[in-house]
Amino acid sequence: MKKYESSTTEQIGGMGGSLDFRPKYSKWAYVFLSGVIIFVGFVLCAVIWIFKQEGAAITIIVLRSVPFGLLLLCFLLGLLIYHTMSYELRGDGLYLICGPFHSKIDYGKIKGFEKTDLTLDITASWRMPGYALFNVPYGNKGIVKMYSTSALKNILLIKTNDGKQYGITPADEKGFLKELEARMKVNKGGT
Repeated sequence: MKKYESSTTEQIGGMGGSLDFRPKYSKWAYVFLSGVIIFVGFVLCAVIWIFKQEGAAITIIVLRSVPFGLLLLCFLLGLLIYHTMSYELRGDGLYLICGPFHSKIDYGKIKGFEKTDLTLDITASWRMPGYALFNVPYGNKGIVKMYSTSALKNILLIKTNDGKQYGITPADEKGFLKELEARMKVNKGGT
């Protein structure tokens, strides 16, 4: 599989090959996730220490610690899978990947794409500085399935015939779009 992380792209023979494009990574995602992990870890230790000092039963300590432990695990998972985000152009479709989370878009179902800035919606899910994952509501576009290293700015929005929208941020956007358009054309029977 050919990987592209820079702004240069090589042409490969045939459309059946697989190309792997990486996103524009953001240092803010690492800073934010690491900060949250440290903070939640500190709170978890403080909760355990406080309840131990008060002589609470071990079950009370465990019950009070579980929510913080789960939160810590969620943010740790987010940090661990961040660098696995990629956009793979395979023979049968575009695969959006981040850790254990995957979405496949058939080339024939892509209606179009646009470069856009999204409008913040305060009910958004997994969206933070430099990292947006899962279905995220946006004020100007509705629900967008995000595999992006930006939450709002410079999003490549892919629209499908079934009304779904996917937000991505490839580092080599020109190379990605050139290859995607070629594969869409071949899939639709063009030359």
